[in-house]
Amino acid sequence: GSVSSLSNLTDSDTTNFAAINSIIGIGCTYYIDVPLNFTATPNTFVGFAINNGGGLLDAALLNTISVTTYNGSNTTALNTFSGGSLLSANVLSGSNAIVQVGGRITQPCTRLRISANSLLTLAYTLRVFYAFIKTDADGDGVYDCMDKCNGNDLLDTDGDGLPNACDNDLTDLNITKVVNVTDTVSKGTNVTFTLTINRLPNSESPTGLKIKDLLPPGLKYVSKNVPVGTFYNQTTGIWNVGSALSGTFTTLTMTLVASADSSGVLSNVAEVISVNEQDPDSTPGNGTSGTGASEDDIATACVSVPFFLCPTNTLKLTAPLGAQSYQWYRNGVLIQGATDSTYLIKQSGSYTFNSPLASGCASGNCCPVVVNYSDLVANAGTAPAPICAGSSVTLTGSGGGTYLWSTGATTASITVAPTTTQDYILTVTRGGCTAKDTVTVSVKPSPLTPGALAICNNAGTTSTNTDDTFTFTLNPTGGTTTYTVSGGVTGGPFNYGTKSAAFGPFLISGGNKAIVITDANGCSLSATVAAPATCSNCPATPICVPVTVKLLK
Repeated sequence: GSVSSLSNLTDSDTTNFAAINSIIGIGCTYYIDVPLNFTATPNTFVGFAINNGGGLLDAALLNTISVTTYNGSNTTALNTFSGGSLLSANVLSGSNAIVQVGGRITQPCTRLRISANSLLTLAYTLRVFYAFIKTDADGDGVYDCMDKCNGNDLLDTDGDGLPNACDNDLTDLNITKVVNVTDTVSKGTNVTFTLTINRLPNSESPTGLKIKDLLPPGLKYVSKNVPVGTFYNQTTGIWNVGSALSGTFTTLTMTLVASADSSGVLSNVAEVISVNEQDPDSTPGNGTSGTGASEDDIATACVSVPFFLCPTNTLKLTAPLGAQSYQWYRNGVLIQGATDSTYLIKQSGSYTFNSPLASGCASGNCCPVVVNYSDLVANAGTAPAPICAGSSVTLTGSGGGTYLWSTGATTASITVAPTTTQDYILTVTRGGCTAKDTVTVSVKPSPLTPGALAICNNAGTTSTNTDDTFTFTLNPTGGTTTYTVSGGVTGGPFNYGTKSAAFGPFLISGGNKAIVITDANGCSLSATVAAPATCSNCPATPICVPVTVKLLK
């Protein structure tokens, strides 16, 4: 067995106590001594306020208890009260009733002792709340120094600690709620909400007090810190205060830490939903602060998490319906014409609205809706000057993020060589947003084939090729309007679709002619006109052939 928490015997508070913990056995006695700072005189009623921590204080248990008086350190007992001489009176009734046990002394004393013997079949805990030396002028069994009312202190129907005679069943409560940030926070940031419940001066202690503080979607529970003797269930959001806001406790504070996991205005609402007493200015659990914010048993704190939108997105805001008027603001500046209950956001900013109540009180969103639009812009670059078919050009895009061209290339710069005018689309992606831009490469037609025709001339010497010559004409395809010739020969301009004048003659032995055909657009084609092999096909020495001779006669 043991004796514990002796420091709780310094006052008459019935919410704390010392304890005598008795184990099963025979012959074991445990006691608590309480010295007095004065001498109690005869005919004073002395004793202790006790109860059984495990249930009712029955006759068997009461027979193990005795109250004894002493003078100073003298071990001689002066008066002893036990068994039938141990008078008792209820302080508070119920299943765990507190009773006062003791008796009227016949000799002066300065020290009180309460003793408890062990039982053979039962271990028990005897709670000792205080020692008393009192008179009882009104005869209600509660001594004068503990009287709460001018009447019977033993009747407390609602269990709030106030006897019926002086209990008006009114408790004036109010709630405040704050959050530890005043600006916007990034998604995933932990924020701390502080909820305070206050019992106003001259207000009775509440009993059965429950407050609902359920985190809304977007706020993920992380941790809590609640006063001793109170309990918070994060699943239901119920903070069970019970009777903890009593006595010297006029304020209790709970903190909730939550992770802000979604964009928007995340509001945390707390409200008294249950209390045994009446609140003169609020109705528990009605979900409203009342017209003109007259009710003070509900409070809200909020935090803003920005929306990050793509340039093509539009966000629609809707204020509660039923107000007399609306006015929207961006960055604190009135938006002209924005006087509907809805507003479409198309640019970055911090948005609020004002909607006066019928009472004239201001109303609106306490935390702004914050929107940040992406500055993503795709730029495929300036269209290059027209190029000739078959030529190449480099295109360079910008905008940041990742790149994807319509060619399938994923680099910022690409080199292309289109044969006809072509559009190239650049898609830029960043932060879940995409932007597109198009650049056009204009292509001018180029000469495709020279259409060269070489003609050989043997100068009348069929057996000598050293004097062989050739001429050639051109009739190119693919170009535009007219063309000129440069390189091994020069000439033009010539019209497309018409054979050119002949170039030459040139000695075949001089070899091929390298030429450049350039059309009116400046597009050119390099070509080689091949010299014929030879035009003189006879050998230098006459060919000998056999002659057939035949004698006729």
